[in-house]
Amino acid sequence: MKQQKQQKEYGKKFFVPILLILAVLPLITNAHIYDNGLSKQLWSSANGQVTDFFLYYKSHFLMILGAIVTVILAYWLCTGENGRLFDKNAWIPLIPASVFALFSLFSAMGAVHAEDAFLGGYEQFEGVFVLLIYVICFIFVYGYVKKEEVVEWLLNGLTAGSCVVSVLGAFQTFGLDWIQSAWARPLVTTELAGRSGFNIKLTFGKGMAYSTLHNPNYVGSYVAVVLPITILLLFTAKKMTFRVLALISTVCQLIMLYGSQSLTGLIGVAGAVIAALIFLLPYAKKHLLVSVGAVVVCIAAVVCVLVAKPGILNRFTGSEGEKTTNTISSIQTEKNSFEIVTGSGKTVVGEFTSTDSIGSFSLKDKKGKTLETATNNNVVTIAEKGYEKIKFSASAVEVDKTTIPCLEIGADGKTWDLVKKDNKLLYYNPQGRLDKLRKVDSIGFENNYDFATRRGYIWSRTFPMLKSTALIGVGADNFVYEFPNNDYVGKVNSEFNAQLTKPHNMYLQIWTQDGMLACLALIALYVMLVIATWKNCMNAEKKTWLQKTAMAIFCGASGYMVVGLANDSSVCVAPLFWILMGLGFAVNHMIKRSKAKEEEQ
Repeated sequence: MKQQKQQKEYGKKFFVPILLILAVLPLITNAHIYDNGLSKQLWSSANGQVTDFFLYYKSHFLMILGAIVTVILAYWLCTGENGRLFDKNAWIPLIPASVFALFSLFSAMGAVHAEDAFLGGYEQFEGVFVLLIYVICFIFVYGYVKKEEVVEWLLNGLTAGSCVVSVLGAFQTFGLDWIQSAWARPLVTTELAGRSGFNIKLTFGKGMAYSTLHNPNYVGSYVAVVLPITILLLFTAKKMTFRVLALISTVCQLIMLYGSQSLTGLIGVAGAVIAALIFLLPYAKKHLLVSVGAVVVCIAAVVCVLVAKPGILNRFTGSEGEKTTNTISSIQTEKNSFEIVTGSGKTVVGEFTSTDSIGSFSLKDKKGKTLETATNNNVVTIAEKGYEKIKFSASAVEVDKTTIPCLEIGADGKTWDLVKKDNKLLYYNPQGRLDKLRKVDSIGFENNYDFATRRGYIWSRTFPMLKSTALIGVGADNFVYEFPNNDYVGKVNSEFNAQLTKPHNMYLQIWTQDGMLACLALIALYVMLVIATWKNCMNAEKKTWLQKTAMAIFCGASGYMVVGLANDSSVCVAPLFWILMGLGFAVNHMIKRSKAKEEEQ
């Protein structure tokens, strides 16, 4: 009777919230207008009202389902139903998961912008409540999925959901953007019903696939995680319906990935393929001809992508594949002076002879020697060697609906406007607001800021933040406040201008927001999955369905971890990764128990 009771409690109905997260959550898309809370920051727009289509409702849907999972988990634990959580050695994966959760929580509790840290913020909506739900879902799935039919049921649900996601993305690849269509508009603007004059405007060009995943980059993350699962079910699903869905999803995922033009996604899929090849080495030795054919197909696929998109590799090296040196690397403003540092290391100090005039100034080098200048068509240049490209000219800007004169400093086709206001020398930034110009700390990627679609610039400004967040981070979704968005020279040089940026690296994101230990905990959890899968699956001559499933989940997790080197964690994909990680540990535990029973017999 006790065993029957356990089977009933661990049946499918208790995992419906998990199924909905896997299958439905990535599809949720609806417009939400909100105040991003950044209007007080001078580097952000004074108008903080923005529209989100892809993240806000996903985040809240996840929190609702996560609350249900939390209640079920708490009830089971309180009534002594511990699943496998406290079995011998089974509790070990709970250690890194708990470290991740605790340090994420500690970081959020100390965050300056607590509301964002807990509930989620601008273009993320991945606050600590969401992070805790990731861990709770991981524990729930790992601890209580005990039956093979539940594993298959969850993966079938994921495949069905991925079929819809990938079909929408495939249509976008062919220029048919569903979100811009007449049939979809009422579905994705329910919050705006009755409003007039609202137009859906997205920055993605025609033929760019983003599906329901917020950004083409997250298409790469999604495919890296899900593709190994759909390929698994394509060959092993018990029902033909799910084999067909897996086939449609697999094909459309590949089309969608191509349409996303996400190089990081391709690299993530390559990571998943490499992980699969490692486990297939014994098979490859026995079936050499088939293995060679598979390698040839993979190489041909890569060649086709490079031929169709010849410039895709330039995203890592910059548009021309060469180092880029900016004439002006930094500008600092003081009350009545400014200092320019050139890319070659020379310094220009500008001093104003009048506190209220922007047009009367002198130029000196770092040692105080006056620099010789020349004037042509009201443009002042420095006649001495090494300074020729820097230009100074008079212009005007509009501040608070008043036109005031400014000094325009230019080089390489880029300009920075300085104005005098209230006896202070200030910079008129791309948001139309006045702020100081400061020197910003940076580490690495000098003259290579274009690396990986300008990630070189972002990472160079993020690395200095790592030291101060070694224990406790700045808090979930607080990166935007801590990143030097007031690095106006660096941002203009890197063509970010008024754009606010994210880390574009999951590990830097977790480290800076949740602390180094949270980042290391996630890596440790993945390493544990690698070890468990290797022990249970590598040497098996004839692999069972569970072993194939463990390998597929491991491949998806590997692809996600690789994509994380150039993509952020997102509520669009991260819940799937955490649930599949939990499922991977559960499946490995089931395999281990099955082996133990066979040995006893």
